[in-house]
Amino acid sequence: MTKSRNLTNSFPVKEYEKLAGKYIAEKNYDVAIDYLSKLIHHKENLLYYTQIGFCYYETELFNKSLNAFIKAYNYLLTPLFYDAKDSEKIIYNTISFINDCYFRLKQYQKSIDFCKTIDSNHKGYVPAIENLAVAYLYLDDIPNMNFYLDLLHKRDPKNKDIKVMLSLCYLDKGDCESALNHLDKLVKKDLDIRELYKIITTLTKNFYFLDVLRYCEMYIEIIKSENTASGDLNYGEILDETTYSYFMTKNYEKTIEYFEQLKEHHDLHSKEMNYQYLDYLLPFATISYLKLKKYDEILVILDDLVKQNYGYYVIYLLISIVYYFKKDFDKAIEYANKVVTEDEILIELFLIIIKNSKNNNFENMKNNLNELNINYNNIEPDFMLITNYCFSYIFKNENNETECEKYNLLIKNHEENEAKEEICEELLKISFDEEFYNNLILMCLDMFEL
Repeated sequence: MTKSRNLTNSFPVKEYEKLAGKYIAEKNYDVAIDYLSKLIHHKENLLYYTQIGFCYYETELFNKSLNAFIKAYNYLLTPLFYDAKDSEKIIYNTISFINDCYFRLKQYQKSIDFCKTIDSNHKGYVPAIENLAVAYLYLDDIPNMNFYLDLLHKRDPKNKDIKVMLSLCYLDKGDCESALNHLDKLVKKDLDIRELYKIITTLTKNFYFLDVLRYCEMYIEIIKSENTASGDLNYGEILDETTYSYFMTKNYEKTIEYFEQLKEHHDLHSKEMNYQYLDYLLPFATISYLKLKKYDEILVILDDLVKQNYGYYVIYLLISIVYYFKKDFDKAIEYANKVVTEDEILIELFLIIIKNSKNNNFENMKNNLNELNINYNNIEPDFMLITNYCFSYIFKNENNETECEKYNLLIKNHEENEAKEEICEELLKISFDEEFYNNLILMCLDMFEL
């Protein structure tokens, strides 16, 4: 009996290792952490600490990640691991994660103290001096940063990792110009998916739309070449950033191209994505189709979203606007009547334009605009400027120069005093011709969030 083993009561190490690996691959880190915690409780080892450190890092639990990677690092210092043939890469990655956790926690001096424990004979010396340079940059200590950059250049003259690290540090500090100066010296193979994601999201937040497109294209190319779109949780966001950046640079063909890729990606993963990016992008995509007169193409997409019971409440308004641009005024009015608003002045203005489109009834339009101004008596200067511009257009068409001039004067007063300069500038570009309302709708869709 003493030599027999009760298999039912043995700890399922292999099964838990396999499950932890599976959930990490699926990016289901919380579940992976649960299995790895049980494995560590059963028996500590290097692999478990490295894996759980990575999972904590991905879930932004940086204190826990730091603790796990420090334990992994301590294992790596033992002769069994340190003297192993392939240990240098593992040491490099572990030191990199430790310092990145310190940086995320803004514990720059602790990063410096840790790295200074690693001497020039250590296998981790290169990542240590890399991170010392970055830590000093975070602290704006440029002399010390340059000191360690010089050391790094002497030790590893062809090192490219430091350019990426400094770029990401500059992005963290909000210095996009310095980051781009470093990034311009790199090629696609120097950047991985994680680094590209940070570059893209930071540059977009800072309105570097032309620059960000280069990195969006790199990201998408990697995903497509590896055929990992379905498993990449950030792919929808990157398609969103790409679509929006092309729109902001007025490349409407490319806007449509990437919006359609986003729509296709969304349709394949609708349960997980839940229209997360389509909500925001749909008005901009609609503008792009309208600008290129691709009315039927956008109607197919909008109709499909209606069939999916898409909950975006202005979907009928966008369909109505497309039919208005097609000059199918009956259909435009039909869909306009389906729009439910909650006292939203921009939508009300669109509905006034569309519902008066069939007969081009100027008198009725004036009455509706007056009601709009009365109903929104605390109307913002931006919108008052727009309604006044509509009045000016109507009186111009009625050959009533006196009233037209009166509203022109109001517009000029707004321009000088209250209305935002950008709104005025864009609005006054719109000519009083048969495309007046079309161009007004496009401008408002672009400048005001629905």
